[in-house]
Amino acid sequence: MKSPRSDQGDIHRRTVILGGLGAAVLVGVPAAVLASDTSHGTPSTSRKSPAADIKKGVLLATLDGTAEILSVAFSPDGKTVATTSDNDDGTVRLWDTATGRPVSTLIGYTPRSLNSIAFGPDGKTLAAGGENGAVQLWELSTGHSVATFTAANHGALIMSVAFSPDGKTLAAGDSDTQVQFWDVATGHGTATLPLADVYPSLQSVAFSPDGRTLAVGGSSGVTLWNVATGKTAVTLAGDRSRAACSVAFSPDGRTLAVANGGAFLWDVTTGQFITGLIGDTHQGVASVAFSPDGKTLAAGSVYDTVTLWDVATRQNTLTSVFTAIGRPMVLSPNGRTVAAFSTDANSVQLWSV
Repeated sequence: MKSPRSDQGDIHRRTVILGGLGAAVLVGVPAAVLASDTSHGTPSTSRKSPAADIKKGVLLATLDGTAEILSVAFSPDGKTVATTSDNDDGTVRLWDTATGRPVSTLIGYTPRSLNSIAFGPDGKTLAAGGENGAVQLWELSTGHSVATFTAANHGALIMSVAFSPDGKTLAAGDSDTQVQFWDVATGHGTATLPLADVYPSLQSVAFSPDGRTLAVGGSSGVTLWNVATGKTAVTLAGDRSRAACSVAFSPDGRTLAVANGGAFLWDVTTGQFITGLIGDTHQGVASVAFSPDGKTLAAGSVYDTVTLWDVATRQNTLTSVFTAIGRPMVLSPNGRTVAAFSTDANSVQLWSV
């Protein structure tokens, strides 16, 4: 059994945020974007001028905190933000997005840091996983813990949790390079993906909008899995030396965004590389999120910016210039607010889009 304070845990807390920095060759190219090399399905570089009109976001609220934020999530209605921090108290804090004030605190998790949180699609439940190899489920109306899903290896570090779109299944990726599925209603495990030789450092899992595919990102790249069969659907080509810190499906499910030093877009069906969004104004991408209409991609950087990209034109539509490590970073359900960790404020800040 691994110690909760394993090397994988240290990677998640700090170094994984810098995983994209391994993309030094690509990220260091001024004002460049990536173009698709369709003959091999791998990226190549081309030149592109930076956007002429870069606007600043407006600070809406600062959610007071006392430690480094490890995870942040918006509720489905966008009225609440949930955060967890590196303070080993095993709590989830809920905040009112309109006022920036605390709403409640969820307790009951064995005192360890929680690395990943996710709201259920109906907004009635919240799941969080962390250092004790378990995922806790809370009922938000009462604040009570209603279930605990335990990883096969109890010492594993839960790195990422995600609900299926129908809310019936919970997936969790852990530091022992496994992805496990649980039936939310019964708490029973339903499947385990065989990732042991593929992801020595698993970082992110995400369901496709139709729930049929699970994207798994880590230090060996990204693989798309068929949820029903547990078999590989597509493996994304490209340089696998850069950790995929964050993965996100477009609302139509046709495109996958990957953060690993830049923001890269892939065709979900074919596994072909589409384009990369990098440039002078935005490097070291560690987290990505699509807007509800799929036209904009939010990208959080370790270099203190959150940038919104026009997916069609690949132009910067807005850059929020503030001190944020870029992971965690999320976009509100209506696409109008960015929540990201601020190193200056040592807390999550909400910015208008």
